[in-house]
Amino acid sequence: MTNSKNLLIIAAVLLLAGAVVFAVQKQNAGKGQVACTMEAKLCPDGTAVGRTGPSCEFAACPGAQDGASFGVAYTLTVAETKSFSDGLGVTLKEINDSRCKSGVQCIWAGELVPTLSVTGGVFGATVQEIHLGTTTHPSATAGAYTFVLNSATETTATVTVTKNTGGRIAAGYASGHVTIGPFCPVEQVGHPCAVPPEAYTSRSVIVYESNGTTVKEKVALDADGNYKIALGPGTYYLQIEPAGIGAGEKKKVTIVSFETSTVDFDIDTGIR
Repeated sequence: MTNSKNLLIIAAVLLLAGAVVFAVQKQNAGKGQVACTMEAKLCPDGTAVGRTGPSCEFAACPGAQDGASFGVAYTLTVAETKSFSDGLGVTLKEINDSRCKSGVQCIWAGELVPTLSVTGGVFGATVQEIHLGTTTHPSATAGAYTFVLNSATETTATVTVTKNTGGRIAAGYASGHVTIGPFCPVEQVGHPCAVPPEAYTSRSVIVYESNGTTVKEKVALDADGNYKIALGPGTYYLQIEPAGIGAGEKKKVTIVSFETSTVDFDIDTGIR
């Protein structure tokens, strides 16, 4: 009888120990499982990545090099991407070379204009283009980031990205197109003279604070005369520089978080 009691006690202890071990293992296994939100970040190559890992950060875009640090200069080749700790991805999309060729008489020396495609970070799933220039636009600010062009060749661009570590504000966007012309003395109806890309890339959108005089930032137009600028919520004034005839009109724009406000410009070259 005593032996039977001892066996029952031992069996009960073993069952209890097994239950404790099972519970601990289940708890430890569950520690590595995190339910991330079903958001997606659009990569510069058109693919999308989701959030993953214990911190639910966006996965790196295909071809991205992880571990980039803010404030450090990186040399990118065309189509190369750098991914930063906050999820920002910076890709060198292209380099436009408008420099005057040897033996050709030009009205200006021209420059190298690298175009960066940026997404993630404070931009979320939005893809934004940043246009820099070795002469006219060595730096540009968008959202919480400043992009500085240290140097460029026909195939590479060395860029430093810094981030404003102040309070994060959800950005809105100012976007638009600039029409420039005419570019020949006589234009036929329906057959305007072609606008050279450098007529756009040599111009910038100047963003003024709400007082209309304090310059907040300058962003270059792309080769098609388009622009898109991330700004914090508020009222601003936009102006194209250099303009055509006269100083150029300042246009008022109100920015709302996550929304895009369109402001277009027409520039008269004065050619008749």
